[in-house]
Amino acid sequence: MEIPKLIEETTGNYLTTILQKCHQTRIDKYSFLFNLIISMFFIFLMGFTLYMCATRKKTKEQQYQQLQDDQKYILNKIREFKEIRKG
Repeated sequence: MEIPKLIEETTGNYLTTILQKCHQTRIDKYSFLFNLIISMFFIFLMGFTLYMCATRKKTKEQQYQQLQDDQKYILNKIREFKEIRKG
């Protein structure tokens, strides 16, 4: 016994082809959207990183003050070490 077919073979092939094209179109759109979102995320991340680097940069006065503080710290440690050696 042969199984009855509800549609003709050519109609079935046509519907299969149309469904495959629809599926491929949907996959293409999703891939484009996904790539766009990932690209925007990386651009935002890079921009945020550059912004944070620029805002945290010390001014000339702050750099000079840091240098002075470091020199004072080193000199104090040297004096302490000499006092301990004289002891």
